[in-house]
Amino acid sequence: MSLSKMTAAVSELKIDNITYRISPLRDMDFGEFERWVQDSYMDVALRNLESLSEKDREVLIKAAYEKASNLTFASKESITLMTTVDGAAKLLWLSLRREHPDITIEIAQELATHPKTIKLFMDKIHDLNRILSHESKKKMVLEKTQTKPSAMMNFIGFLANSFRFLRVRSPK
Repeated sequence: MSLSKMTAAVSELKIDNITYRISPLRDMDFGEFERWVQDSYMDVALRNLESLSEKDREVLIKAAYEKASNLTFASKESITLMTTVDGAAKLLWLSLRREHPDITIEIAQELATHPKTIKLFMDKIHDLNRILSHESKKKMVLEKTQTKPSAMMNFIGFLANSFRFLRVRSPK
């Protein structure tokens, strides 16, 4: 393992003349994302209580709570949420906030959907983790340069999978 990974060294990414310092996720960040997933799951259940009887409400709330309490960072539901713009932005915000304490989730959402950010951030993730082979990376770069909506979804899926490999234990 390299010294940069062992020390959770930050990596820089320049977008529109702004240099962002991206930090590997810490245990606390993984926990915060996991809690966000659990809360999101409960929010969906709570929004759907109106038309139910009292008994059905109790059953739904109990089932949702049991399900949400068992969701983890690596669960299928969590990975699905990572592939959404909100989930990708949440992960990006968690990676940026240590070095950029004033950054907001709204700024992270803008960055996660910024056309230049897609390729640059994907390259940075690759450089940090050496996840992709040269051919896979080349294919993904070609997909990112096309204007198809699926290019964005491919990147967000890649981002979600990449963050699983970014887990580096570092001091708080």
